[in-house]
Amino acid sequence: MLSMILVAVVVSQGAVGSGDWPAEMFPSDASPEDAVYFPEADGCKFVICVANQFFVYGKECSRLPQHPGEPAPSLTILATNIEVIREDAFQSWGHLLTLSINMNSALKKIQGGAFSPLALLTNLTISNNYNLKTLPADAFSGLDSLQELRLIKNNFKSIFSITLASRPFVLPSLKYMDLSDNPFQTLTREDFAEMNGLKLDTLTLRLCSLYSIEPSTFSWFRELKVLNLDNNKLSTETISKLVINLNRTAPLLRHLGIASNFLNKNPYEFLSLVAQTNISSLDLKENHFEFVIPSSLDESPFPLMPNIRELDLSAVSGYELQPGTFSPALPNLQRLIFAKNRLPGLLPGLRLNSLLELDLSENVCENCLVKPHFEIEDNSLADMISLEDLTLSNNYLFQVSRFMLAGLYSLRNLYLSNCSIFHIIEYSFENLTSLEYLDLSHNKFTKRDSLPAAAFYGLNNLTSLRLDSCDISSFFEPEIFTFLPNLEYLTLKDNKLAKLVPIQFTPLPNLEILDVSNNGLLPWNERLFSKNYKIREIIMNSNHIYKFTDEMIEDVVVLELLKLRNNPFSCTCTLTRAFQDSGADYMKKSFGINDPAVKCYLPKQWVEQRVSDFLKISYGSYECLPWALIGAAMGTFFLITIIVCMIAAYYLRWYIRYWVFLFRQKWRSNFPGKKISSTRGKYKYDAFVSYCNEDRNFVIRLVAMLENYDPHYRLCVFERDFKAGDVISQSVVDCLSSSRKSILILTDAFARSQWCQWELQMAHHKRIFFKQEGHEDSLILVKLGDVMEAHMTPTLRYLMKTRVYLQWHSDPKRQRIFWQKLRDALRPSLSDIIQV
Repeated sequence: MLSMILVAVVVSQGAVGSGDWPAEMFPSDASPEDAVYFPEADGCKFVICVANQFFVYGKECSRLPQHPGEPAPSLTILATNIEVIREDAFQSWGHLLTLSINMNSALKKIQGGAFSPLALLTNLTISNNYNLKTLPADAFSGLDSLQELRLIKNNFKSIFSITLASRPFVLPSLKYMDLSDNPFQTLTREDFAEMNGLKLDTLTLRLCSLYSIEPSTFSWFRELKVLNLDNNKLSTETISKLVINLNRTAPLLRHLGIASNFLNKNPYEFLSLVAQTNISSLDLKENHFEFVIPSSLDESPFPLMPNIRELDLSAVSGYELQPGTFSPALPNLQRLIFAKNRLPGLLPGLRLNSLLELDLSENVCENCLVKPHFEIEDNSLADMISLEDLTLSNNYLFQVSRFMLAGLYSLRNLYLSNCSIFHIIEYSFENLTSLEYLDLSHNKFTKRDSLPAAAFYGLNNLTSLRLDSCDISSFFEPEIFTFLPNLEYLTLKDNKLAKLVPIQFTPLPNLEILDVSNNGLLPWNERLFSKNYKIREIIMNSNHIYKFTDEMIEDVVVLELLKLRNNPFSCTCTLTRAFQDSGADYMKKSFGINDPAVKCYLPKQWVEQRVSDFLKISYGSYECLPWALIGAAMGTFFLITIIVCMIAAYYLRWYIRYWVFLFRQKWRSNFPGKKISSTRGKYKYDAFVSYCNEDRNFVIRLVAMLENYDPHYRLCVFERDFKAGDVISQSVVDCLSSSRKSILILTDAFARSQWCQWELQMAHHKRIFFKQEGHEDSLILVKLGDVMEAHMTPTLRYLMKTRVYLQWHSDPKRQRIFWQKLRDALRPSLSDIIQV
């Protein structure tokens, strides 16, 4: 349970602040960021972590607070300062199914009825509370649904208070009880008398310093099926008497665990007693028997034990087994564990046709200077046609030869972890046609031909393959997995891989889970998993993934889960644009970004910040807009600008032509090619007359006076000089360009006319454009009548205020002066007559 994982750490850490548990307090597949924290209450800290498990902890926590409202079926009260669990402690926790009270060093008492609100509770653990020495008789009152009770490593020196609190009418559903690691020392029949009638099927009393047990101690449990008495001080005699009584009082007993006791004599007599019972599973590990090595096939250290199906003889100092050691004494043996002994190899005495599972792991000589080779001769397993599980881990095999595993057609699980294997011969697994699980982890496949593709030939039904921690930097044959069409789980973690290639995974159409954690993998730029249609989970923790490429996004978008913890992500716009350009939702589990433990490595301002937080901020920032969007925006802007300019150019085309003309005239005036002796060679007209049609009569007179009398000026007027069919605006531009001066006939009608105002603007622009030192002003203003202030434009008002204009009068004498001044104003200047 998770609570047991956390126990040891809490003691050393002391009080831990809310939200800052050290990472080692959590299981390896979780992190503090996975937790949901709540405000402290009564000095207690609340957190939900890993599969909705509630934790209440803190050295300032002196009483269990009220339930905070968040649903969670499991509660662990861990390392608090609670001294008494009161009868009202769990009033608001009635929904609990599992409760653990661990490592509360101040806990001394549990009041009667304290658990009564927990009617739904099925699992209760009270462990590692060193000052808890006794229980009241009604401690478990109300736990009608309780099925499993663990009272481990407290300080119960007498078992009577426990059995009194566990009477059948108090715990009617109890099936499992674990009282391990309490210093009981001795047990008598009366100790369990109060539990008479309880339908208990499993009882565990490990590490209880037991050296004495009355033979009839467990006679109250008629339905007992599993009894574990491991790691005590029981002698062969004590256990023998107990077995005799159990044969009579517990006819359903199937498993007896007496590992690591004082069974250090020839076990033949004791095993003869076991043979008379219905026990089918016997755990004898870590007892130092004096095996009698049979001198012939008719002798064996075991009596005939037809009921035994499972036998654990781990760490019994066994070093040699001859034929007949187990057969025919154990004709129905299906599971044999002979690990942690000193066998030199697969000896003939282990070749049992009935075996379904054989564990020979860790048979090494600890004190030898040279580690011996664990020898398995070719074809030596051929007769074990029923074997389904074979464990050879932690032996010195060095290599797997062509026929070492020949004949194991029924084998489903093969464990070859940490066997110092450096080479597997081609077709070594050819006969393992039923194999589903293969563990080759912690070996050394460093050479180019260490692991050929043909080594996996014949493994058509293999679904799980472990190649972690094998020092693999690359695969010599790219199609290494070509003979594994049904592989579903593959782990390559803790190697030295820097690159993966598509052809490695193409032969794996059924691959579902891939673990490549703790390698040197970089972001990839070609699809790796395009043919792996069933893949749903990839674990890539602790690699060199610093960004997402388009190909990566396409590969992982279909996943249910991607893990990317401890990768050096560069939190820049490159990362942001990868998701923006693809339109992918980075918060999906398939990208692993929403994991709070996935953090930025660069740049400095984002170090140790969550990558998901960076993406949330950068997604809307201008700096990280996708290039496609920026390009589209700029292209749209330029397109609109061009269209607007084209439209403006069309509507202002006459202005433009006029401005071009002015520019050309300006250029010629600044850089003349030759002298011009007459103004008539430069201009067609002496003046352009701009007037409103309402003032037509005056203009007719003006034209007659200036053209018919000396010096006979030539004027340009609308009604006479504009060509029929021409665009008026074009004609105005042409006339202004061809006229040396412009005469504006100012009246109120002129001010009201938009067309006249346009001609005014054109004439004014010409004046400004050509006005420079040595040149005469080209604009002549003639005021024919009053102009209303409301009709005055800014340009007209400016001209009338800054320029001398000619005023028309009805007095004939003043009219003669008017005409003379007008002729003088039209007279060309010296710079106009001779222009360089």
